[in-house]
Amino acid sequence: MSTLKLVQFIDSYDPPLKGLQEDLKFVSPRIGEVLEAVGPVIFLSTDTRKLRNEGFLSPYHPRYPDILTNSAHPVRAQDLANVTSYKEWVLLGYLVCPDELLRVTSIDVALVVLKENLILTVFRDEYALLHEDYQLYVLPRILESKKMAKSGRTKQKEADLEYSVAKHVEKMISEVHEQSLLSCDAIHHERRVLLKQEIGRMVLFFTDQPSLLAPNIQMVFSALALAQSEVIWYFQHVGIASSKSKAARAIPVDIDPNDPTIGFY
Repeated sequence: MSTLKLVQFIDSYDPPLKGLQEDLKFVSPRIGEVLEAVGPVIFLSTDTRKLRNEGFLSPYHPRYPDILTNSAHPVRAQDLANVTSYKEWVLLGYLVCPDELLRVTSIDVALVVLKENLILTVFRDEYALLHEDYQLYVLPRILESKKMAKSGRTKQKEADLEYSVAKHVEKMISEVHEQSLLSCDAIHHERRVLLKQEIGRMVLFFTDQPSLLAPNIQMVFSALALAQSEVIWYFQHVGIASSKSKAARAIPVDIDPNDPTIGFY
């Protein structure tokens, strides 16, 4: 290939995300509905206090320790086992269907997941810097929607609502990167502490009462799936650099060989 053709080839390169956004435009509303539907499970998985207080990962009743929960939350247990996939759906879904963030509750679902992640795994050790991609490919679509609403193409009352929602989404997407840099490590550490406590209790309990393992097996699977997800997140995010500032900086995720929440698993 000649130098000229190589230059032309590179110059004509179109980022795949833009193509995906165009290709998925017609099914975007259906994708938005699915992402909204998994919202409650995602909110639950990020609420360590609720997980602990309501016994979602414990064989014991949260208020009456002498009474077994006996898988009191079977549906939620199944959802929690799959919640890592649901979070990936959210990160990818809103990236390729950014207009769906303009749904009333969608931005809340997206923010919860964006706040605790900095990268999006592509394949094995290959990853994309999540927030940078949202700034490049999602924010311009939101700004376009805000501009269209302001131009009054719809009824005034509807235009005001669309403008307000788009402005709110723009603000949240712009701010969440900094929030994730400051809080993602603490969020995941708190979750690992909870899982260490609950899995430790499970080991003691089911060692003493093995016959009760079968009725509670889905809860056990959920806890193990969440633990696996946390360990993978930990090692994926160690030393990840952000290009938000002029000088690339590493987030405060350091490998600590004495961290009991990692060595425990």
